[in-house]
Amino acid sequence: MNALSEQILSELRHLLSEMSDGGRVGPSVYDTARTLQFHGKVTGRQDAYAWLVAQQQADGGWGSADFPLFRHAPTWAALLALHRADPLPGAADSVQAATRFLEREPDPYAHAVPEDAPIGTELILPQLCGEATSLLGSTAFPRHPALLPLGQACLVKLGAVATLPSGHPLLHSWEAWGTSPTTACPDGDGSIGISPAATAAWRARAVTLGSPRQVGRADAYLQAASRATRSGIEGVVPNVWPINVFEPCWSLYTLHLAGLFAHPALAEAVCVIVAQLDAHLGMCGLGPALHFAADADDTAVALCVLRLAGRNPAVDALRHFEIGELFVTFPGERNASVSTNIHALHALRLLGKPAAGTSAYVEANRNPHGLWDKDKWHVSWLYPTAHAVAA
Repeated sequence: MNALSEQILSELRHLLSEMSDGGRVGPSVYDTARTLQFHGKVTGRQDAYAWLVAQQQADGGWGSADFPLFRHAPTWAALLALHRADPLPGAADSVQAATRFLEREPDPYAHAVPEDAPIGTELILPQLCGEATSLLGSTAFPRHPALLPLGQACLVKLGAVATLPSGHPLLHSWEAWGTSPTTACPDGDGSIGISPAATAAWRARAVTLGSPRQVGRADAYLQAASRATRSGIEGVVPNVWPINVFEPCWSLYTLHLAGLFAHPALAEAVCVIVAQLDAHLGMCGLGPALHFAADADDTAVALCVLRLAGRNPAVDALRHFEIGELFVTFPGERNASVSTNIHALHALRLLGKPAAGTSAYVEANRNPHGLWDKDKWHVSWLYPTAHAVAA
């Protein structure tokens, strides 16, 4: 074995051994902007605002031009946050550039909702659009009309619920629909839906009720989430945290794809993680974090990892998400996810279970070039394609 191989294996061992602190997640423009907006005070957050300005693209929007569906939410959110920080250097210019971007950018939700629309879009974008229009008074902004019926239908259902249980999937977008802190309660990590944006919004509402203990837990969570980005900037936060189930699951799954799952140099670290996953996997499956609702995607990958490790997990946990011959990521989901069904297919095949319908669905969702793309959970075609080949 050469020196480079030794170095790579040593780094992998180190990374695998660090998976007990909630996980590492890169910074999110959307969540950072929302967190800054709900924090309210510019003082002490100047570096975070400067980071936000630095992420703006040359065309005035935020996010990669390669993925237009994923640009509106961070751009709306950054515009709103920076509008309140006008005295800061660069803020006013950023707001003007963002306004021009939104005024000229085609509205992807003018007539229909694409199958790969980002999760929570029907709640998040109309709320952001309404707030920005009220604040800036522009009539040229996109209105996202095709999202409105979906968002309204969801709000009607939410209006009939007094309090959602801790870890419910809809809590991840609480900032887009929550009005009273009584509709949610911080989980064991102090978060609302393992979302910094939702937690910051809930904290802002809770401050008005004078609940210092709960607010303190939310503050501690936001600080921990900020540290998870490794940015070193207070107030810069990820999109989701913790990911203490997702990170170990996907890391071991990726080791399998690379042919390293059973490598002797990684055996000890892999065995520790496998034992933890085995202990956590119950009849209802697993979610991305220990305090979040179970879903088909994390459950399927956990089943794959356990089977690859020589365990014989029951497939019943995955069946909770089966509708016909497909699998929904969460119950009540608007449309099925290609990548979730790819992972379900892989789990079923590894466990020796029939999967004809799921296989047919996966095959049917290749594009004319033979690749898998347009997945609402992931913008890159490489991710579902690599996993589909493995499945």
